[in-house]
Amino acid sequence: MIFWFADAALDWLYFYNTSYAEIVTGTGAPQEIFMRVVGAVMLVGFGLFMARNLTKRKQAEESLVRLGQQTELILNSAGEGILGLDLQGNHTFVNLAAAKMLGYEAEELLGYTSHATWHHTKPDGSPYPKEECKIYAAYRDGMVHSVSTEVFWRKDGTSFPVEYKSTPIYD
Repeated sequence: MIFWFADAALDWLYFYNTSYAEIVTGTGAPQEIFMRVVGAVMLVGFGLFMARNLTKRKQAEESLVRLGQQTELILNSAGEGILGLDLQGNHTFVNLAAAKMLGYEAEELLGYTSHATWHHTKPDGSPYPKEECKIYAAYRDGMVHSVSTEVFWRKDGTSFPVEYKSTPIYD
C-alpha cells in the first residue's frame, strides 16, 4: 500500500509497505526511514490521506532483480568468454571467463570500446581497422559472423588465438 499525507513538518510521507517509508521534504530531497506500523488505524490529523496497492509492481520489481541475478550466475558459470557490446562497440557486460582471458577485471572493461582495447591488431601485427572487423560487421549487416583466424590482445600486450561468433541481439 502507498500512503501519503500533508503536514506542517513534512510535505509528503510515502509508505511503500508496513516497514519502509520515504519522506520528501520541502527541498524535494528524499530521506529514507524505517518504521513499523502497529495496528490498522493511523491518525493523520488534518492531512490528506490516500492509499493504493503496489503489490503487483513490487512483485514485478523483485522478479526483475531475480532475473538479473540468474542471468549473472549463468554468464559467470560459463567456461567460454561472453561479452555484450552496444552499437558503438562499448562493453555492456563481460563474464568472468572473458575478463580472465583478456587479463582484466570485468569492471575495467565496462563502458570501454572493445575494438580499441583487445581487437585492434591483426595476427601479423598490422593494424586492424574497425571497418574490417567481423564483430562490427554484425552491427552493420545484422548477420552472424564466425571467425577462427584472428587474435585478441590481453591487457599485458600479448595476444592469443581465438575462435568467436559475433551475433546481433535484437530487442
